[in-house]
Amino acid sequence: MLGMLYVAHAQKVGDKFKGEISYYADKFNGRSTASGEKFSNKAYTCAHRTLPFGTKVRVTNTYNGKTVEVKVTDRGPFSKGRVLDLTKQAMKDLGGVEAGLIKGVVEVIALPVEYGGDKPAPASKKTEPTAQQKPNKAPSAPVAVEEVVAPAVIEVFEIEAKSMQLEGGFVVQLGSFNSYENMLANLDKIMGLGKSRVQVVAQKKETIFRVLLGHYPDRAAAEADLPRVRKVNKDAFVVPVDRLL
Repeated sequence: MLGMLYVAHAQKVGDKFKGEISYYADKFNGRSTASGEKFSNKAYTCAHRTLPFGTKVRVTNTYNGKTVEVKVTDRGPFSKGRVLDLTKQAMKDLGGVEAGLIKGVVEVIALPVEYGGDKPAPASKKTEPTAQQKPNKAPSAPVAVEEVVAPAVIEVFEIEAKSMQLEGGFVVQLGSFNSYENMLANLDKIMGLGKSRVQVVAQKKETIFRVLLGHYPDRAAAEADLPRVRKVNKDAFVVPVDRLL
């Protein structure tokens, strides 16, 4: 039996934090993000670990001063020290695709209405880097930026797990993930549906985490609940328990 709680941390408009920023590989195009939106590397979106979905942030490349505005639609990054994952298009606008990883400042400019958002912060004037900011060779030092203090990151997970054996019947599979971190990043979509279980399948080259809903006595009962579940995850499907063994 598994119960989980994931808390989104809503900062104030105007709050800033800094750190390393990376971007998505093209292989993620078309996949569902943690918010349910389809991912596109041509869009202006990003992943943050705790900001509410729909939050808009302004990202500044601290080396060249370029900025871009993006919306939070996904959870991540989960690498230590990284604060944001951008789409390739957003990273291109910041001039950081070739580097792959940049240092930047992230400013919250608008929150979703349900988190108290109203008017976004005034947009900063976009300017091209000056000649002094365009070195012909590798820079000797980054452009100075205002020192900012990263706000506290709040994450709460409550997990109670035990090994158990299901006998007969059916379950609804909510998702299948190749890492524990990816499973946690998708909690927003599966919370509230009911009691869930995680089946850990250790294979030769990888470990699979399958999130399973309920235990239904027969297929008819599972199929009857499927429309409700698919409002949250349209890819959910019914699986006989004996297929999980």
